[in-house]
Amino acid sequence: MARSRPAPTLQAVCLWEDAPVPAPVPLPAHQLHYTIPSVDVFQFLYAQLNKHCLLFEHVLAWTNKSYSLPKSVVMALALRALQHTYGGSGQFLLEPILYKDKWKSMRGGEAVTLEGLGIEKSIEAHGFGWFQPKINWQTLRLNQAEQWFTQYEIRSGAGAGHGAQWDNDVSSSDDEGTSTIDGSQQRRRAWIDFLHGLNLNQFDYDVASMMKKNHRTSPELLGDDSMARLRQLSFCYEGLAQVFTVNSEAQPPHSIVGNKTQMKTAGALVNYLLDFDDGEAQPSWADLSYQLIYQKTCEVVERHLGEQWRRRWETEYKFLLQLTHWVLPHAERQSFLNPTKSNHSKGIMSRMSWFSSVYQEPASYKGKVAGWPPKTARTLQEIIWQGYNTTILKAESAPAPAPVPVPPIPSWDISELFLALREQGVYASNMDEDFVLGRAHCRKTITPVWEHGTPPRLWICEQIVDKSHEELEKVFEGMLSREG
Repeated sequence: MARSRPAPTLQAVCLWEDAPVPAPVPLPAHQLHYTIPSVDVFQFLYAQLNKHCLLFEHVLAWTNKSYSLPKSVVMALALRALQHTYGGSGQFLLEPILYKDKWKSMRGGEAVTLEGLGIEKSIEAHGFGWFQPKINWQTLRLNQAEQWFTQYEIRSGAGAGHGAQWDNDVSSSDDEGTSTIDGSQQRRRAWIDFLHGLNLNQFDYDVASMMKKNHRTSPELLGDDSMARLRQLSFCYEGLAQVFTVNSEAQPPHSIVGNKTQMKTAGALVNYLLDFDDGEAQPSWADLSYQLIYQKTCEVVERHLGEQWRRRWETEYKFLLQLTHWVLPHAERQSFLNPTKSNHSKGIMSRMSWFSSVYQEPASYKGKVAGWPPKTARTLQEIIWQGYNTTILKAESAPAPAPVPVPPIPSWDISELFLALREQGVYASNMDEDFVLGRAHCRKTITPVWEHGTPPRLWICEQIVDKSHEELEKVFEGMLSREG
């Protein structure tokens, strides 16, 4: 069957139902006025059943083996509505997630805001074609941008089986944020940091899942390729050097270095991986879960704190992503991790593509460091280590240059990491220029350059990884009580 977009077929079903009803055929005189021929009843039921089954099968046909949350929600919606196709709105009352708009419910002794699809109004306007305005037929997702709660509730009730990573959802802290962030800068900071952790962990999970997916097509991972192992990787040269194999030998990740590379800075790549409202056509991997969570987080922050805080959160998150990922996944419109071309006759295998991000410290910043050798660049790890000593340990100065290897640093609080870096002249505002693609020219050869050491670890990311919805709430409550 050709995989051309059959969305108009589904729309035609709804339009057919909205079309004017033809004049009824007069009943034979011997039949009672309330008699409905059986053939009409069966044709009606057949049309309703087919409509929902067609919606389910259509979305399923355009979804990969691992279903994204937005698309599986549409499939779950079709199945949950199927049992009510001929029962009228009275039966829909049994499904508040489908029937109602917004309402309050008691959970754990507290009032929680829930959101449904509001089918009650759609039925009045469109009859049995109620779901026509609820779905974006181009993307096959629920149409309303604000219906994050609906997606979460439908997923929970339908058991879509996305695994523990979807317990890390933004809605776990949305209602808490409404009542706790007002009037307290510290509590607001805790909420913002919690959202940073949710997004960073989901990004790592999706990168790991795409690594595993690419490995099935073109084997490249060395040893254990389980998600448990891949999720624990540190995204730097040291963390990935023993992960990949070429011809049964361990090899570092393949970093793009060619002159035709469009992305020259890590900031440009991060913008490409995250931005959703730039007016550009969406890439084929736009339905990855981390993008959905990022988009919803931006909307939640703006709704509660305003546009200025939303922009601040976006800037902070992109900065954190670069600080904690010195090797980033490279992506183009048609592929994530952008596999290279293979040539089996020449023994060339396809490899996942990565972006080696290297921090180039401006010369003016190095002058602030007492005792640092002249004309010697500081690595990002040395900068972080210096900031830890002078800002966190309150040392008057840190030895220069830093010892080799650099001593390990405990997990960072996000605010303390930002403060330590500001003291060393590293700001989120200059990340677009100073985090660049690491590569060096040697005659006619271009070789990758890697940042030495390991990225900073964040306390919040370690606290919430693999936590259930209830456990996340406890972590968040602990953060709020700590801030006071």
